[in-house]
Order: sequence, then structure tokens, then C-alpha cells
Amino acid sequence: MIHECLTLLSTGIAGTDDIPDLYEYQDRGNFTNLDAGQDFDGDGMLGEDEAVEGTSSSSSNNFLRITQYQMLNGDTNSEVTFPSTKETTLYAVERNTDLLVSTNWVDSGVGVQSGDARLSITRTVLNTVGTLKFLRIRAEYPPLFMMPTP
Repeated sequence: MIHECLTLLSTGIAGTDDIPDLYEYQDRGNFTNLDAGQDFDGDGMLGEDEAVEGTSSSSSNNFLRITQYQMLNGDTNSEVTFPSTKETTLYAVERNTDLLVSTNWVDSGVGVQSGDARLSITRTVLNTVGTLKFLRIRAEYPPLFMMPTP
């Protein structure tokens, strides 16, 4: 019985808030205090984004961002560091040369990678040609077959 409940928690959404129950329970201790469209901690991230990224919905200092950037090998590569709190979240470092064109975001050369339970992840990425270089971290839920079952 307990195993069945935990399996449901890891993959299901019991309420109408569109937030996975396992995240909701770990973050808030219940299934009713989060809403996908609200920013509970004032960090600019909606509840749904906090769940995908594995960040806390109650700490305004806990959100997905690039925390360190360093140029390597002249202008060829860069080292990017960002927070990671969940092994089940998939992360991609993407690059763009023009923020006015939202469809220009492409893989930076490292592909989609699993997170880990360390405080941060550091990846070496390929730089774009040109004077303008923008990077972002994208997080997404893994496919259900990757979700842990207790």
C-alpha cells in the first residue's frame, strides 16, 4: 500500500494545479498549497517553473540561473555554472546571438544532460561566432520512464 502511494506521488498530479505531487509534497508538505500560475516567493518564477527546475517555491534566492561564467581558450569555449537540485531534472545550456528572435536558441554543444544532487553543475560550452553571445539554462521534466519510483 505504501509503495503504491509513493509511486503515485512520483508520477501523478492529484489536484488541478498541474504540479507533480511528489514535488508539491517535498516542497510544501501537502498537495494543495501550490498553484502553477503563482509566484509564492517573489523570485519571478511561477510555481510550475519551480517544479520543473526543482527549485524551492518558498525561497526567493533559489531559482535557475547562470551563477558563474568564464571564457576559456581565448574566445572558443566558455565554462558555465548553474544550480542543480534534482537528479531527475534534465538541463540544456542554449545559446543565441539575437534576443529579439526567440526561435534562435540552439544547443550550446553539450546536449541535454541529467541533473544531480550537488549544489551546482559546470559545463563547457561552445561560443557563438560574432560579438553578441547570450546563454540560458533550460530545464524540463524527464520522460516518465526516468522518474524514480520508491
